[in-house]
Amino acid sequence: MSSFDDFTLLKPVLEAMPPETVSQPNMPVRVLCQEAETLYRWAKHDQAKLAGAGLPSTTIEGLQPAIGAARYAEGLWYRTRFTHDETRRQWDEKSAEAYALFDSLVHAFLYAFRNRHDLLGRVRGINEGAGSADRIQGLVNLSLIGRENRAELEKINFDLSQLDAAESFADTIADLLGETSAESGLENDMRDMRDRAYTLLRNIVNDIRECGKYVFYRDERRYRGYTSGYHRVSGRSPAVEEPAEPPPASPVLPTQSA
Repeated sequence: MSSFDDFTLLKPVLEAMPPETVSQPNMPVRVLCQEAETLYRWAKHDQAKLAGAGLPSTTIEGLQPAIGAARYAEGLWYRTRFTHDETRRQWDEKSAEAYALFDSLVHAFLYAFRNRHDLLGRVRGINEGAGSADRIQGLVNLSLIGRENRAELEKINFDLSQLDAAESFADTIADLLGETSAESGLENDMRDMRDRAYTLLRNIVNDIRECGKYVFYRDERRYRGYTSGYHRVSGRSPAVEEPAEPPPASPVLPTQSA
């Protein structure tokens, strides 16, 4: 099965996990996946002894689809995160230009309409809005006010092409704001799914490792195969492989239809 097939198979299990049981990774997902690959082969060799200590064979077999699902979920989050970063970069660049134009229009209009109290009130009201939506609409409103009062603007040699630019910037940054907001929500969803896939795999790994360490506590060579090389090398807290309290029981994994 491909990683996509594994993810599709386990997606109902991942979605059903209570939020309070989902953990953020405390080690790279790619590392956990590779350690789980090694653990699968190690545990298959010891399967009979592990079964004698109460570990179902289905737990060991559950590693493979859980690894694939975690890899795929990590890939989805990675892709979404960097797509969002690029949209955010475009938003930062274009919104900075648009806001500079907004400030320039307000500055020019306050001078050009200094003797038009009706227009001054409208311009000042537009300038009070500080949010992104306020500035986007403000660019459109300033463009319309400018077009309706070209004579006053021409007296100060104002560049009327800025009125068209204001509308164009408003459209551009409105699209970018909508896109980056949507992508932000999607990124959060993908990160949550990645965390769920990580948690599922970690729990299965923990079940196997705890049983292996119980069975081989007097066999240093076999015991070592049920510990995390990442935590041994990095010196990090081995919370993943040796939780302070027993982890939740691994859920029953659906089987693939024949």
